[in-house]
Amino acid sequence: MDSIDIDFNLAEVLTDYQTDPSQLIEHRYASEVNLTRIRDVLNELTDRLTVSPEAINNEKVFDRTMYLLYSYHDTPAKDQERILDLVLSSVKAQTRLVGQSINSEDGSNHSYLKAGLSRNGFLLHWLLMNLERATSNVFKTAVRAGSTYFKKTPATTATIETIRTALETICNVLSIKNLSRLYNTTSERDLFLSLFLKPVYVFMESEIIMRTSTSLKMELFECIALAVKNHQQQANVLTSLLQLLIYFDHLPENLAELLKLLYDKYNNSFLTEEMLKDISARDFNANDAKGPKLVSNFIIKLSQVSPRLLLKQFSLVSKFLDGESFTLRCGIIEATANVLMDISRTEEDLERHSTQIQSLFDLIEERVMDVNPYCRYRAYQSLATITELDFKFTKRRPNMTKLAVQGLKDKTSMVRRRAILLVSRLISTHPFDLLHGDQLGLKEWIKRRDLVQSQLDEIIPPELNGQVDVDMLDAEEDEDEEQEPQDVVTNTEIEGEKLVNIKRLKLTLKYYNEAITFIERVHEGIGYAQQLLNSKNKSEIIDSMNLFVLADAYGIEVARQGVRSMIHLVWAKGNNDEAQAIQSHLIACYKGLFFEAPSNLTEAEANTMIAKSLISLTYGATLAEITSLERLLCLAMLQQQQQSSAADFSRPLISSGVIHMLWRIYGTQGKDISRSQRRGAIIILGMLARADHEIAVAGIDTIVKIGLGELGRHDLTLAKYTCITLQRSVPENEWSDAAKLREKSGFVSNPKKFSSSHEVIQKLSGLIMMNCSSNTIEWFGVAEQAINAVYDICDSPDEVMSSLLRFKMSHVFFNRDPEIEDNGDAALSQLLFIVGHVALKTIVYLEKCELQFKKNKQESEKSKAAEKNSKNSKANDQDHDMELIGGGTSEDDFTEAVAYIREREMLYGENSLLAKFGPMVAALGLDILDGHRSNVINIAGMLCLAKFMCVSSKYCEDNLPILMTMLDRFDDPVIRSNAVLALGDIAVSFNHIMDDNTDFLYKRLHDQTPMVQRTCLMTLTFLILAGQVKVKEQLSEMAKCLEDPDKRIADLAKMFFLELSTKDNAIYNSFIDIFSTLCADENVESAEFKSIFRFLAPLVDKERYIKQLSEKLHARLIRTDIDKRTWDYTAFVLNLLPHKNEEYAKVIADGYKNVE
Repeated sequence: MDSIDIDFNLAEVLTDYQTDPSQLIEHRYASEVNLTRIRDVLNELTDRLTVSPEAINNEKVFDRTMYLLYSYHDTPAKDQERILDLVLSSVKAQTRLVGQSINSEDGSNHSYLKAGLSRNGFLLHWLLMNLERATSNVFKTAVRAGSTYFKKTPATTATIETIRTALETICNVLSIKNLSRLYNTTSERDLFLSLFLKPVYVFMESEIIMRTSTSLKMELFECIALAVKNHQQQANVLTSLLQLLIYFDHLPENLAELLKLLYDKYNNSFLTEEMLKDISARDFNANDAKGPKLVSNFIIKLSQVSPRLLLKQFSLVSKFLDGESFTLRCGIIEATANVLMDISRTEEDLERHSTQIQSLFDLIEERVMDVNPYCRYRAYQSLATITELDFKFTKRRPNMTKLAVQGLKDKTSMVRRRAILLVSRLISTHPFDLLHGDQLGLKEWIKRRDLVQSQLDEIIPPELNGQVDVDMLDAEEDEDEEQEPQDVVTNTEIEGEKLVNIKRLKLTLKYYNEAITFIERVHEGIGYAQQLLNSKNKSEIIDSMNLFVLADAYGIEVARQGVRSMIHLVWAKGNNDEAQAIQSHLIACYKGLFFEAPSNLTEAEANTMIAKSLISLTYGATLAEITSLERLLCLAMLQQQQQSSAADFSRPLISSGVIHMLWRIYGTQGKDISRSQRRGAIIILGMLARADHEIAVAGIDTIVKIGLGELGRHDLTLAKYTCITLQRSVPENEWSDAAKLREKSGFVSNPKKFSSSHEVIQKLSGLIMMNCSSNTIEWFGVAEQAINAVYDICDSPDEVMSSLLRFKMSHVFFNRDPEIEDNGDAALSQLLFIVGHVALKTIVYLEKCELQFKKNKQESEKSKAAEKNSKNSKANDQDHDMELIGGGTSEDDFTEAVAYIREREMLYGENSLLAKFGPMVAALGLDILDGHRSNVINIAGMLCLAKFMCVSSKYCEDNLPILMTMLDRFDDPVIRSNAVLALGDIAVSFNHIMDDNTDFLYKRLHDQTPMVQRTCLMTLTFLILAGQVKVKEQLSEMAKCLEDPDKRIADLAKMFFLELSTKDNAIYNSFIDIFSTLCADENVESAEFKSIFRFLAPLVDKERYIKQLSEKLHARLIRTDIDKRTWDYTAFVLNLLPHKNEEYAKVIADGYKNVE
């Protein structure tokens, strides 16, 4: 019979295994095991250990088992399973045996049990290490084979189940208590337990294992927890866990879950406390980014899974708030919020932890002022999360609101976004909904406050109101304690039945005052949010839009200003995705605000509500807002058409019922509809007709009856927008549509237009010829749009306008009414306006004719080519209009003919009606310069002269001095502004004429009137960005506008330079010229100069150009003839450029030695 060996040296065997496992095989009966008989050996060992588990202490059995484990990876999978079952069965049997005998008073067999348990423990350790190696290979294969990061396969599932079974066996071993009876020394016990804990740590190092199987992860945690609970392994486990925390990215969150298990299941917080103490005592290197991040993740996760556990040691980790690592500060801020929310969930917790709650709040609010933007971001995020709790924290909300508004001014976009979110949360969770609902209209709250104050004044005289102590009103009447005489009104001085009412009014007044303070701060925040609509960050813009929509839902008045402001985002630029995202979100916001009605309304009621909501958008709207609203509605209609083509049967944004209701509102006569409603209806209809001209066509009869009838004559604004809607009855791409129709049907079908005798044209003519006094400025806007409508919808506009001009000329010069004192000036100004605008529209009409000819010519050539290439082409019996137009005339011939008509015929031809006015307008211009005319004639005459100058270059050259003199001489800013605009139009029409006269434009940048400055700045912005004028040294005059006292002018200048920086090297090419000119300008203050170049320098961002500019500036620094002012400015600008040249820095550091 084989001998039993109870003298087993675990330390020696484990050392040999870790050094070289083959040593254990070569020197211990390895020759008795034949590799070809592995299955026989397995059968033998299985039979023997099944019958007698203590046989593991037999030398040969133990050696053969070790050899099987040594050969594990070279063994077939089925045999591997048998080896696994063999070892696990042996360990389980030995565990049961030890569990039954270890607590017996007879310790004679302890050595025997110790040897068997140690041998089985070592074998299990070896098996687990083999499993870890096999597991790594299986998981690597799964990761490579799967289309996702990790794909479960039958092999991985079986491997996980195998490991879980082995871990259950470890738990059984670790469940044995009183191992000290077998292992007398701590070192022996620790060595034995390390057989199990080390593989556990190795498995935890695998991210796939920890992420893939929750049950397997919990088994690993259970092993560690049992070692800590039953075998006092806190110190060893602490050391290992700290190492795991610092070196493995996936473990911080998992270790927090392990500590939660220890605390919840085994009531052990010692390990958590010690880990936090160790972590808090560490000083992380400034260059160490990984360590602080992992510790931060660990603390955050611990605060989520076990906040009470973290709270006990919060004073330890809070020291990181004063550290250099912003990552750790961010983690502590988030953890603080998690702990605060956990201890604020019930009334009992709030009372028990009130002091701690206030301290935690203070910690978070302090971090709002952190120097690092990520910390500020996390602080605002934490405050926003706290507001979601059921408890409102009413005492903390005023300061939270103040901080949120303050955050909207932060210099970092991501912080501002979180501040916007916090403001939104504070609004949506506000505590002032107890008495009057959740609406936050400031005017209503002030009315309520004033009402309560008046009621309180009736009970208590105003002179005593401030002396009433609310707390004294709660004093018990049976209190016999004598009070010393004082100036406070006591219970005896006020009737007892009024006490409760006074207290109620006092509390209500306090409630109202707090609500008003909150609303006023929200108003301030919305004002800052409006400025963020110009941000470059798409997400920030969208968040601001959401804030306005939310605030509007709560009745905050200034929210409508934000809603109106964000409509300009319809022009958003950027890459296609960003612009489309902003525009789509804008449409979604406006859809919720104006295009949708409550579901409980009938269809008619819903249409009426939506129509009135759309009309309300026009009330008090500026021209810019009207233009932006038009584009928004066009985009909305485009989306609607796309939905229709895609067979999307969802409710359209603007249904036909809404359009019908708008026409009904517009067409209603009587006092039921106000002027503003009728105007708003036609404005909206005109905008919609821009996207679908059929909308305007459908309402022609109503237009003739209302806008062109008596109502229009008495309301010129209504008539003006009616004319605009009429223009939209013909689509803008009329000839493109005709071409498409021609391709489909084979014949020309131009858009339907009205004859000169049609009622619509006659009504328009009546508006143009309408007699108005010189004070009726609205007529000019009506006449302009009426003339535009005639040219757009009439088939012979030249005939109509010729007839009108003759009639008006006859009326002005031959049929003047002597009873009206200013009839002459009024009529003449109207004639001048009509003549000038007809000249411009005639040019546009000629350009359309030219475009039509070219397109018809192209269609003709395509048609001929198709017929020529057709094999079975036959003679075409139809006469194509395109073949008749122009005959054999080429496109160049037609273009030259149009140019000749414009240059020589319109203002100089014998048969031209406009030619009769050319000399008169020029003479009138000279007369205006002499100051012999009224202001209305001055304005009309100057405009007519400018429009004529845009027709012919000869006429422009002859009369340009008159316009220039008007620009310099006239005090009226309107005339100067119009002259600036005229020069801009001339620069577009006749570029060569303005090349030598741009100084006149730049000079107006510093006009004494802001209106003229803005007009000039916008004109030059367009001309320069469009390439109509060359950028010269005068660009320094544009740069001065960056520091203009008028914020609108400064903003326009900034927009100009930002757009200019996107052009090819434009800022770089002009940088030195701007610098030199401003340096030499004594009127530019030092602060202004520095502010200008702080803005301009970052616009040069290419390294090559930065280097070249730096070299030029450095060359100026080292010159000997440089003065102190120029040296200071040059050094300042050179410092602004990121040149990375130490020589330049050295020259600047040397000071002024070259200057002196």
